Amino acid sequence: MENSPENEIKVILLGDCGVGKTNIISRYIDDEFKESQITTSGSNYVLKSIDVDGKNYQLNIWDTAGQERYRSVTKMFIHDSHILILVYSIIDRKTYENLDYWYKLAIDILGKNIILGIAGNKSDLYEQEKVKDNEGKKFAKDHNALFKLVSAKDDGKSIDLLFEELVKKYIHKKADNNNNERESVKIGKNTKKKNRLLKYC
Repeated sequence: MENSPENEIKVILLGDCGVGKTNIISRYIDDEFKESQITTSGSNYVLKSIDVDGKNYQLNIWDTAGQERYRSVTKMFIHDSHILILVYSIIDRKTYENLDYWYKLAIDILGKNIILGIAGNKSDLYEQEKVKDNEGKKFAKDHNALFKLVSAKDDGKSIDLLFEELVKKYIHKKADNNNNERESVKIGKNTKKKNRLLKYC
């Protein structure tokens, strides 16, 4: 079955250079990790099919550059995203502190109804951590986001769960919105009909 536009879901990863966005995607798509990963210039995207509740969806997953010189370009690729994943490194506090910048950058374009995930990457280097788990969890709670500690190097399962839970959250929210729209149309029609009857009584 070919994917229709309504079955396509755009996912974008944002965060500072070096937090591991590219390796997170490589682990999720190909179950691979490269110690020497080429720094992303501009942006790249990959495709992945996923089945949720018996229905097939195509994920368009966008990897973006974290360097300041590419940030004007990054803004171009944020548009029309359905799911946003903000990534920081647990061993680099500055990358956590910069989550506010990336969040505001995206929200100014997408609005606050975006499905949001927070990924604290490099959990395999736990003994070097500069950001505590509860700090990541608090940021996620304050921004109505899903939080996961992940390791692109050692633990593909946590990354799989992150994407799976965010995709399910998006699909269910979309279904709820569609149901509310149909109910709104139904109520609108009934109200209009009732008013017409009253007019001629």
